Amino acid sequence: MYSLKITARTASITILAFLAGISMVILASQVEARISSPRGDEIVESSDAVDNVLARLLLVAETTATSTLLADLSDYTNFPHEPGTQIEVSKIIVNWSTNVVATTTAKFGVVASSTPAGDLVDVYWFDEVSFTSSSLAGATDQSGRQQAVLDYSPGAVKLNLSSGLPASFLSNDSSTLTSDFATTSPLISPNGYTAPGVGDLVMRIYSQEGTATTSATAVYRVR
Repeated sequence: MYSLKITARTASITILAFLAGISMVILASQVEARISSPRGDEIVESSDAVDNVLARLLLVAETTATSTLLADLSDYTNFPHEPGTQIEVSKIIVNWSTNVVATTTAKFGVVASSTPAGDLVDVYWFDEVSFTSSSLAGATDQSGRQQAVLDYSPGAVKLNLSSGLPASFLSNDSSTLTSDFATTSPLISPNGYTAPGVGDLVMRIYSQEGTATTSATAVYRVR
């Protein structure tokens, strides 16, 4: 009887230890979650859903190649984030429309380095989209309204840099020693005209034929 009691107690301790281990795993899996609700209810959401911010840029009736700034790393007020952080792109939504024969190619990248004077910079591109009106494909209808979604979730494209190069993505598509994103020349951005800087998320209407309206909505976090 004595031996039986010891065995039962040992089994009970083992079960309790197992349940405690499960609780620790559940708590650990929620470290990156936030509690968020407008009513005060405890609703667990992904930290990405809470931390992401958004910037939208509209280019109306573009007819030529254009350089733009989507997210300014040095502007902590209009592009909310903390100093000393980096941009991490979760999604870019590009909308395009035209009523004529037109084509547009847009590239997305990061300003990786600059000359001391700021007149020349290196930009590394991580993605691009292209649009063509239907008439160029043989149809008679020249109108076009299209959308492309560059979705990197559940991950993100990190735009952190090391020694003048992207540290978290590799690309042989670059514009080196270009004045298109000179830090001395303000570019159109979601916050009016702003001079770009190292670490900024940028978009270049790389090729534009005909007239088209293009908008880019960047969903990103900065941390």
